[in-house]
Order: sequence, then C-alpha cells, then structure tokens
Amino acid sequence: GAWRNKEIRENLKKWLSDFAASQFGQKLINNPGIKREQDFRIRLNNNTALAGSIDAYYRDSQNLYHVIDYKITLSRKAPPGLYDSQLDFYALAVNELTHCGKINVIIAFLRENNFAERIITDFDSIRERVINASKNCASGSYEPNTKNCASCPFKKGCIYHE
Repeated sequence: GAWRNKEIRENLKKWLSDFAASQFGQKLINNPGIKREQDFRIRLNNNTALAGSIDAYYRDSQNLYHVIDYKITLSRKAPPGLYDSQLDFYALAVNELTHCGKINVIIAFLRENNFAERIITDFDSIRERVINASKNCASGSYEPNTKNCASCPFKKGCIYHE
C-alpha cells in the first residue's frame, strides 16, 4: 500500500509535525479532556444501531463540543460539501451521547495546516437523513451520489467513477 512508500511516510510525518506545532495543534495537545480515535455506537429512534470512529472531540470551557476530522487531501481539491455528511454524522453521534444541542465541526487539512469549521444545531434533520440512508442501505436501494465525481480526490479507485 501507499504507506509502505518512504516518501509518503515522510510527507505525513512533516504534515503531522507542522500541525502539532500550530496554535490549534498545541491547543489539542495540551487539552487533557480530548478524546482521540473515539469509537462510538448510537441507537436512533427507529432502533437503527450505527457505529463509527471520530478522529477527535472535546468540550471547551464554554461547554461547546468540537469534533475534529483530519484529512490529508488538499482543501482546494475537495469538492464543496464532500465531507459534510461525514461530519454531520459525527456531530449527531456526539450529540446523541452528550445531548449538548450545539457542536462545532472542524476539518483539519493536514497538508496545508488549514481548517474549515461550522456550527451544527439541527440534529433532527441530520437524524432523519441518517435514518433514511440506513434504511436504504439495508434494503439494497442505496444509489451512489456521482455529482462530484469529476473533482473528487478519490475518483481513481472508485467503482462509480466513469
């Protein structure tokens, strides 16, 4: 795989070192309450059980939760909204576990030491989308979303890319 390539490993080491030295990286390193590589299981109101793993999350001194997802793709190569559903799902999971009602989601683009963030409060609509998607997947009627294929950074290995 790609991680056996020394150049790729060296690049990743540099990106992680630069991130760790950044103001945001230092804030995370010095946060004793941060949860890293946090596995979760949630059960939604239709009794759908879902599981995943969040790169990191923490609660700040104002009781706002922050969910962080690390990416090695370049932000300019990611189509707008590419990671929105993933981060919505993570925010829903943290909200289900904490009942906090408001979550700041952050994408950390490690290659550029760049961040994108947004506040999520509408967990009812996210819950409904997740329930519908899980029902469609379970019934076998889940259609891939191919509208961003042309600009997707993962198109090389994707079975849906034409």
